Amino acid sequence: MNLIKKSFVRLYQGIIYLLKPMVGIKEPVMRIEEGALTKVDEILYLHFLKKAFILVDPVINRLDLIAPLKKDLAAKNIHYVIYDQISQNPSTNEIDRAYLEFLKYYKNYHDVALIAVGGGSTLDAMKGLKIKLVKKGRPLERYRGLLKVHHPKTPLMIGVPTTCGSGAECTLAAVLTSTQTGHKFIINDPSIIPSYAILDPNLLKTLPKHLLANTGMDALTHLIESFIGRSNTKKTKEYALLALKKIHDNLLKAYFDQENNINYLSEMLLASYYAGNAFTRGYVGYVHALGHAFTSLYHIPHGEINAILLPLVLTRYGKSAKKKLAILSDTLNLTPSKQSNKEKALAFISYIKNLVKELGLPTSLEIKYNFIEVSRIASLAYKEATPDYPVPLLLDQNELIGIISLAIRKE
Repeated sequence: MNLIKKSFVRLYQGIIYLLKPMVGIKEPVMRIEEGALTKVDEILYLHFLKKAFILVDPVINRLDLIAPLKKDLAAKNIHYVIYDQISQNPSTNEIDRAYLEFLKYYKNYHDVALIAVGGGSTLDAMKGLKIKLVKKGRPLERYRGLLKVHHPKTPLMIGVPTTCGSGAECTLAAVLTSTQTGHKFIINDPSIIPSYAILDPNLLKTLPKHLLANTGMDALTHLIESFIGRSNTKKTKEYALLALKKIHDNLLKAYFDQENNINYLSEMLLASYYAGNAFTRGYVGYVHALGHAFTSLYHIPHGEINAILLPLVLTRYGKSAKKKLAILSDTLNLTPSKQSNKEKALAFISYIKNLVKELGLPTSLEIKYNFIEVSRIASLAYKEATPDYPVPLLLDQNELIGIISLAIRKE
């Protein structure tokens, strides 16, 4: 990236950083406990709401894990509609269908609560549906980027995560796939932060181990990218370090002893929540930009591609990130305090690599190298990250191609 382009990007990011306090990012009301799902009806009662549109992950619905919620809503005479036609990478078409389904039952969105029970995809679909409702069905692609929604607080949104990675229950971001292009795009706006985050560790008991690993790595990537970025705040750092400690102390324990200790699952839910709050304030970086491009084309699980790319991107940042990576290393006491920042940064990257292996996640992509597709992925990632992501080191498309090449397993 040439000097003029870099100067423009950094100027833009600096302006956004200065304006950020004026935006008014609010955290959702968070409730964490076993059986927290059964408290959702109390929230509706508090807001004088007697109707709910529930988006639920298809697997969660098939296993009827929301049975306690349905029972409580029925007992309070709250009318509800269940909608479970949401895929792992929600498309604009899927949200359009959810919007039409909503209109079949409800004419006024102001008196209907939107509830999402599932992973990040389901929660992002809820955010997309809210935008469709308040914008009277306009295409979601119109709102791509920063601060383009500007809508009122209603309808009320309640996020109930069933994974421990996306943090979507507390973020201002919705990651969606355009049906027109097949590519992912991101909407960032404080008005799509859910009003409530309900963290129920019981919902993680049946989460497959590989998804626990994937989503845990997603949360780890959130906190690291937000912490080392150039737009972090005191609050960002606090949340990131809290999340890091909880992931370090609980992810492997939850992975190997998921069924026998609910506390590990509770701590991972909190880690995901804190990491989500960190990146809401500090944004993410090239790991996510590349990851979104990869999943658009290859449908690789988001946490899995993050696990592969994270050490490679951190290594590429080099000295631009070493001081902050050293702080993360010190937080976990990975090296003697007298070692240099470079040594501490390398120790932290090694820690990530070892964690990925212990979780049984791949360390490289088993796909055939195709320069045209690699260039396309680099282009998509560059367009997503530039100029919005305040990364430690600005990279051009050729440098991103270099990272992708390292990620692909050599024959």
